[in-house]
Amino acid sequence: MNRRLLVLALTVVIFGCGTDVEPTQPRQERATTDLGAVGYEHPLAKSRFAIGNDAHTEVNSLGMQRDVGSEGVFAFHLTTKGSKAVPNATSSAKQAPSFTGTGDEHAAAVKAYFVGAGLPVDQVARTDSQTVMSGGGTVGSGEESASVTAYVTSLIREVAGVSVPDSIAWARLNANQAAVEESVFWPALSSSVIADAQALVQIASDPAQLAAYRAKLPQGSGEGEVMIRHSAWSTVPFFASASYDVTVLPPQGGGYQRHFDVNGKEFRLPEEM
Repeated sequence: MNRRLLVLALTVVIFGCGTDVEPTQPRQERATTDLGAVGYEHPLAKSRFAIGNDAHTEVNSLGMQRDVGSEGVFAFHLTTKGSKAVPNATSSAKQAPSFTGTGDEHAAAVKAYFVGAGLPVDQVARTDSQTVMSGGGTVGSGEESASVTAYVTSLIREVAGVSVPDSIAWARLNANQAAVEESVFWPALSSSVIADAQALVQIASDPAQLAAYRAKLPQGSGEGEVMIRHSAWSTVPFFASASYDVTVLPPQGGGYQRHFDVNGKEFRLPEEM
């Protein structure tokens, strides 16, 4: 398990050769047709997140349903089936004792929670956790201290051995195993997208094929990694494509990824337009 330490003072709220080509969009795939890898939907009925009393439901023009109560908000996209739960600052789940086990135990609990609710276990490659800290003390006194207040664990998705980095399933559980906050978007993926990804894996594993493929990419493109990329949970229509992702690191700092399909054509995700 890979842990990243997040420390805040006082309190923490998580909340080869070739020529440049004009990026194009490869074929779009809807999560409801030609299924190759099943997805997982996580509505409020499957969740351990409690919205509290005086609950009411709102639906906006973009198809986002929000169940609002005294404890927080649970949002569920009626088209993409993505969801996100956000607690109020004073919610009982947030005020309850923190998860009492280790980070590894929290990761196991989150995985069991989602898999028990129906998320396909064979698509979970590993877990990735963050340790959330809070600290206190008198500034300048040298008496400042930090302590663990929570863990947040994400499930990392792979399909047919290929990473799917845009799929998310993460949760923060408390000592009562209740979800303090969480978000899930685990869409179905078509067999054609998976076949394209497997074709890219084959290309990347053969030096001659890889050299021919990289010759189609813009000049100066470095080595890449085969992935399956898809649109965000709030984006309609759904979009997915196999991708050879190349990370670009400009001299001035920062970095970004360029995506190339099985034919070497560059594309962008809808959110990157």
